[in-house]
Amino acid sequence: MLLTKPYRNRKIVKDLTAALHEAAQGLAQQKIMHVCGTHEHEIGRYALRQLLPDNVKLIAGPGCPVCITPASKIVTAIELATNTDNPILCTYGDMVRVPTASGSILDSRGNGADIRIVYGIGEAVKQALENPNRHIIFFSVGFETTAAPVAAVIKAGLPENFLIYCCHRYVPTAVEKLTEVDDGNISGFLLPGHASVITGTKPYEFLPKRFNRAAALTGFEPVDILAGLLSIVRQIRQGKPKVANCYKRAVRDTGNEKAQAILSEVFDLVDASWRGIGILQWVHI
Repeated sequence: MLLTKPYRNRKIVKDLTAALHEAAQGLAQQKIMHVCGTHEHEIGRYALRQLLPDNVKLIAGPGCPVCITPASKIVTAIELATNTDNPILCTYGDMVRVPTASGSILDSRGNGADIRIVYGIGEAVKQALENPNRHIIFFSVGFETTAAPVAAVIKAGLPENFLIYCCHRYVPTAVEKLTEVDDGNISGFLLPGHASVITGTKPYEFLPKRFNRAAALTGFEPVDILAGLLSIVRQIRQGKPKVANCYKRAVRDTGNEKAQAILSEVFDLVDASWRGIGILQWVHI
């Protein structure tokens, strides 16, 4: 049996939907923001917005790692790929078609660039081992989820011909900035499951403590998402905001402490641009 099957159970989805409608009854309009590209994909895939009460609106925040990578970083990757040293540029498939004023990474193939699509840093390192006479540049993007394995590989040691162009971003900083500039329109946040496997719930405690915002950390199946929304709406109704962990099968409240330690050892958090928001403090991993 698929491990995800219980989290797609129609009866549970129906029961959660009914509970959500009951919890939202009589409330003013509530806007809940998610900040995860996978959440948006699954919400659309299962048409979950159609199940929500009329007074609960789920909006997409800037949480797709491809979408938030500044165009200038992609242009730099193109410049690196077309270097006269004839390097091999490795990156994720989602990155190669992102348009810029200088074209896309995929377009650079027409200028002689050697572009290889990989699923992670391990495959990029393999390219370096198989091509010892060429430089391999890994254009590494994403959030804590992808930064952690990159940090682990760096700590273990890299081939001499392997370079990393690092453009990782730290999600809690962006959520904090969004909340700071919000004028009260956002009632709560549906927090990302993948990145929180690394961080846990603690980095988001500012939401209830400083901003009186409800929050729930969830997985990606229909039951996960609806359970998270139900938690947020109940927090709003009760006037008791918190950071609820609704993804305990994958996320500990403390996160992955070993991964956190490796990230802290290898990387620093510095100021950088988050496309769609601007320059943020302590956001670039």
